[in-house]
Amino acid sequence: MEDETIEPIDIVLEEEAPEAGAVVVETEDSHAPEIIEPEKGIEALKKRLEAEQNARIEAEMRAQAEAERAYRAQSEVQSTNLHLIANSIDSYRQNAEVLKANYAAAMENGDYGHAASVQEAMARNSAELLQLEQGRDAMQAAPKPERPVYQPPVHADPVEAFAAQCTPRSADWVRAHPEYVTNPALQQQMFAAHQYAVASGNPVDTPAYFSAVERVLGLEGQQNAPRAPQRSSAPPAAPVSRAAGGGSSPRATHVTLTREQREAAAMSGMTDKEYARSLIQMRREGRIN
Repeated sequence: MEDETIEPIDIVLEEEAPEAGAVVVETEDSHAPEIIEPEKGIEALKKRLEAEQNARIEAEMRAQAEAERAYRAQSEVQSTNLHLIANSIDSYRQNAEVLKANYAAAMENGDYGHAASVQEAMARNSAELLQLEQGRDAMQAAPKPERPVYQPPVHADPVEAFAAQCTPRSADWVRAHPEYVTNPALQQQMFAAHQYAVASGNPVDTPAYFSAVERVLGLEGQQNAPRAPQRSSAPPAAPVSRAAGGGSSPRATHVTLTREQREAAAMSGMTDKEYARSLIQMRREGRIN
């Protein structure tokens, strides 16, 4: 049976004359990695992340709506109670005026017994009115329900928005490598590295899984290294050597793609040459060493 092992590949690109399309590929194995519809796998992963984000947004919106309903209910109860107390106070004050008039009439008529009864009613009315006024003052001094502050359902930080859709360990990895979220090209490579790691039999979130992902992305061994400011990671840095040439002759750049890099290129929908060119471009831009 023919050996299906994916071998490393050497690619030679003419740096000075890209328009001529002079690209020479040297490889020990002419077989491309056998990948079964990688685009579908990447698309499925994107859809799952989108579905999780939509579910999270819906949950946040439901929580906000419930908080708003609770606020309105508390406000309505407090407002209703104050309104009832205010009506009662008005009623007691009106009754006090009536009792005063009755007391005055009884005294004018010399009906001292009735005047004494009215005076007792006036005292009770005054005491109860005082209690109502004290209750009203206490309610007015009580803390008002705080209206919930509306929070947009989508994180302002795209990295945190993406991390919120991941497991805790994957979220930590994303936060440590934010460029793989903010840069669409690098995000595509991250998805491809994920596909490769899973296809290689590494359970997600295990050390072997992250090791495989970082090996494909060229990050293996760099997780504890200081991160330079305003620099974004790029596809795996491959050994590059430039052949010396005289005058204006094109200079050839040799790029060696590892087996993992070739598989990641295929999963990203890129040819080996396109992947190699992206490495050269990243190096020219100073995005990789």
